[in-house]
Amino acid sequence: MSQTESFVAALVERRFVEAKEMLASAGADIDVNHVFKGKFGGRIAVTECPYCYAHPALTVAIQAGLNEGAYTLRCNPKGVTEFMSQEGELCKLVELMIQKGANVNAVGNEIQDCESAGAPTVHDKTPLCAAVQRGSVALVKLLLQAVSCERQALDRLTCVVSCQQDMRTGGTIGTNQGQAHIPVRNIPEYSGYYIILYS
Repeated sequence: MSQTESFVAALVERRFVEAKEMLASAGADIDVNHVFKGKFGGRIAVTECPYCYAHPALTVAIQAGLNEGAYTLRCNPKGVTEFMSQEGELCKLVELMIQKGANVNAVGNEIQDCESAGAPTVHDKTPLCAAVQRGSVALVKLLLQAVSCERQALDRLTCVVSCQQDMRTGGTIGTNQGQAHIPVRNIPEYSGYYIILYS
């Protein structure tokens, strides 16, 4: 099993402290944008819990255990309490995942089980959608802040330099005196670019 697979398995099983330790120690060897295809077990028909899904790691972490809070046509209070019990650990993990380059705008799909009403597909579900569904104010703020920080940096930037352009000219992306180079991760139209801020 690869380090990424072990990391995602820890997310699915809500071993958030262990996942955080794995990410902190393995670093670049773990793909924090890995898309995981999974299924929830149990009696989850006609609930918010998807029957099966293909989600990026952030969304997998945020909705891990959702099936324990649902039971056909109703909520399971004990399961919801368990689902929400690791909020602090999850927030710390999500924050580290974002620092390691997780795309907060990554999307996934899921299929609901609505019994006789069919199996509708939810397209383009983001980690923010999962955080709202979870009812986590802390996670919603964290995800919104991650996008906002990059947008604010773009508003303040002096210039944006393409990695490819910099490589062609023989320059290096680094930190020079009085400059900070920040990779743009969460804004698709600036993918592969760096923000250069002058102090």
